[in-house]
This record gives sequence, C-alpha cells and structure tokens, in this order.
Amino acid sequence: MKLFGKLILSFFVFASATSFSFAGKEIKMVYKEGGKLPLIAKMPDNTGAYMELFSKAAKKIGCTIKVSRMPKKRLHYKLEKGELDFYPGASFSTKRAKYLYYIENGFMTGDYGITSVNTSDIFDYQQIKEFDLTWLMELGSSKLELANEIGTKTQSVYHADIELARKLVTNGRKIFYIADKELVDYYLKKKGVASFREAGLKVHPNCCEGDMPMHMGFSRLSPLFKEKANPEYDATRKLSPANFPTIVDPECVAAKLGQALKEMKADGETDKIYKKYFSRVAHSKTVIYGVKIPGVHEENKSGIYDKFIDRILLKPDLATFILLPPARAVKEFSNCKNCCLTPMNPSKDLKDKLKFGNDVIYTDTIGFSKMFIFTGKDKKVISKLSDLKGKTVGVRYGFYYGEAFEKAELIIDSTAYSIAKNITKLDQGRIDAFVAYVPDAYDAFKSLGKDPYPHDKNNALVVYKDCMVCRDVPKEFIETFNKGLKQK
Repeated sequence: MKLFGKLILSFFVFASATSFSFAGKEIKMVYKEGGKLPLIAKMPDNTGAYMELFSKAAKKIGCTIKVSRMPKKRLHYKLEKGELDFYPGASFSTKRAKYLYYIENGFMTGDYGITSVNTSDIFDYQQIKEFDLTWLMELGSSKLELANEIGTKTQSVYHADIELARKLVTNGRKIFYIADKELVDYYLKKKGVASFREAGLKVHPNCCEGDMPMHMGFSRLSPLFKEKANPEYDATRKLSPANFPTIVDPECVAAKLGQALKEMKADGETDKIYKKYFSRVAHSKTVIYGVKIPGVHEENKSGIYDKFIDRILLKPDLATFILLPPARAVKEFSNCKNCCLTPMNPSKDLKDKLKFGNDVIYTDTIGFSKMFIFTGKDKKVISKLSDLKGKTVGVRYGFYYGEAFEKAELIIDSTAYSIAKNITKLDQGRIDAFVAYVPDAYDAFKSLGKDPYPHDKNNALVVYKDCMVCRDVPKEFIETFNKGLKQK
C-alpha cells in the first residue's frame, strides 16, 4: 500500500490492499495467559464478558471468534506480524500504534489510581513521582512508556491486580496501581463491600484522564484489515484513536466487526452484557451516590454535605455512601433502584437533560451553590457570559452549568476532571478563564496553597439549590432526612 506523503509519520506501515469476502471467516482474538475476571478467565478457560461480546458481534457479520492465549510479549510480536487479528481491550500507545489500529468495542473503561487510604488525592500522573510512590504494573505494560517519561519508580510483576495492590499496601508499601474502571466495579462486587475504604484502599478516579471508551487493538497487518488516508487527521494535534493518520476501510472485516459492536451498543445489547458480568452486589440499604466535589463531598467525609448525610443517614445505618466522579455518579443513579444522588439541583431543565424520568423525588434543600467566572491571577474580573466570547473557558468534565451557559456559544475546554486541574491550566495559559461553583472552587484553591483568583464575588452567574434526588426509596427515608436537616 502506498504511503500518504508528509501526512503519514514515517514509522507507519500499511497492509496491502485486499478484496474482502469474509462470510464464514475466523477472526483470531488473542489474550495473555493470566485471567482478568470477569472480562476473561485464566487460560485455558476463555469465558467472560469479552468472549460473549465479540462472539455475538462476529456472528452478526457471519464470522466466528478463535481465541489464542500466550505471553504478552509473544502476542504483541504476532500482532505486529499480522499473524493474529486483535486484542480485545487495548490502551492506546504511540509505540503500539505502529501496528495496532484502535476501534471502540462498546464497553467503557478508564484508568483509576489505587493507593493506600492516607495518600492525598492524585489529579495528575506527575504526582505519582511527587508523592514518592512506586508504580506497580505488569511486565510488558504500555504504561511503562509513560512512567519512564515522568521519571517515577516502577515495579513490574508477571501478574498485577487490585488484590496484589491491597496486599502490598497492607505490608506498608507506598505503591500506585492503575486499575481499569470495570475491574474497580467488579472488585467491590467480589469483595462484597460498598467502598474501597472498607478494603483499606483509596481510589483516584481523576488521576488518569477519567472514563473513556474501551478499544480493541486490531492488527494493521492482519489480512482482515485495510486502511486508507484520513482526510481529517491533524498532524499538529496529539496522536490518539480519534486523531490518527488513517481510517479503517469500511469494507474490511475489521470495520464490519467494529460496526456490529457499535450497533450492539446503540441497541443496549452491550450494556446488558456489561451488567451481567459487572453489576455490583445488591444492597438492602439505600445507596447514596455522592459526586466528589472539594469541600462538599470528600473521601474523608469532611465535606459540608457529608456531615449532614453522615449524621442523619449513615450513623443510624439507613444508607450506604459511595463517592464517585460526576459522570459515573449520574450513570450509576440512572440505572439503580432504592438509591439517591447528591448534590443535585432540582431545576426542570437539568432533570430533563439527565433524563431521570418522573419517578424521582427531591429532598428539602441542603444548601446553595453559586457559580462564578474565575480569571487568571491579577487579571481583570469577568462578570458576564457575554464577555467570555472568543475566549477558551475551562469547565469540569461531567458538570452541568445551566441552560444559559450551554446557549452562550463559548469555546469550551471540558478535559479537566477537577477544579485544581483548571487552575493549573489557567496558570499555564492553556485557558483564559474557568467556570466553577463555590464553595468547592475555594477548597480547590486552598488545596493548592493559593488565594482565590479574580471573580465577581458579589454577582454570581447563577445560584442553585442543592438537594438529594432519590428513586424507589421508602417514604420514611425522605421524611427522616428532611427532618434531620432541620435539626442543629
């Protein structure tokens, strides 16, 4: 296949053009020898979420899946040679992108940090080195490339998982381990605990880019793969699955498999498979999903709303509290029974946007959140949304800032998973301002040892009531909480 001139980086190698007739073809999936339950069992058992997902997708295009198991180094060698077709769940790596093409498989994933409970919150990979932690990973992990880049200590083992991280932490080791989001979910189910704190661990959901689509890595030298130049590729932007020099030819087997997976996700079939393998243990008590917000809901339960919930519901053992990043908290609440979400603004536009339905009930007001525009240190105060036009405005991923904000047609940067990250971006000149709620914004500045940056503290953009929103909870539960709010 011919190279695309200057558009394509010199290290990319392309498969020759092939005419595909793929009905009845065998698609070769490969995985390492060790298991990663519930995605896949330890060899020779291939059962698990991966096998069900890809077998169903392959069947839809008239193909079958054949699974091979081998050491990681060997399987990557065979993928590079085109002797095997795909790896079911692959993290993007510039090095491996030379021979792998990344296609969404329909599952959601994310890199979540695991440490001891007394480790400060981690919002950036660089803090692993700053906190003098040793990064625990498997031999051959794509994360070694990043660890070497930031200069942190590493420990590579043949097989790593959350349970090994827990054992090392219990023995006093200062380690950092990255677990896939889906395995974090499964660990709670397997252990039968409501939180990682009960297991002696701390989860850092905002350390490593948050939730994202999971990809399969398809061999670019596989006879079932064909690619062509991507006219949308931007060589000035970072290489990623969304910004790659080539796109997969829609007529090849790899593309057809990807399309089948996409349709399964749209039809809800993928979600059913995920829940079958990953759903948490049912709780007899009401589950409260708290959105992690500095000063409002904290890991150590020191937030202003934590104190109400702890006093009224947790100490009397009426509920279980699970702290999550915004998008995950909303997702969990959207699919649960006998559960609540906090904090939540009871406005109709937000209720409609999140599609909670008409079966939810709101508690009395817990407190109020005020939204402000923060500009850089020593910069001019901005009070109106109209004054932000033409400027890049940072927001926290997964947060809602109101209908007026969404209609303001601003240049939005929503890649930050914390206010602290937006403060850093502001300092670096990567954004011109950011929008955030207080008191959480004030706590973020305090955590960084900074005074709050310029904002019009006397004129909030908007003031929202904060409540808990609940679904399928006993009437007495709401009454108990509302009554407790009135007590000092």
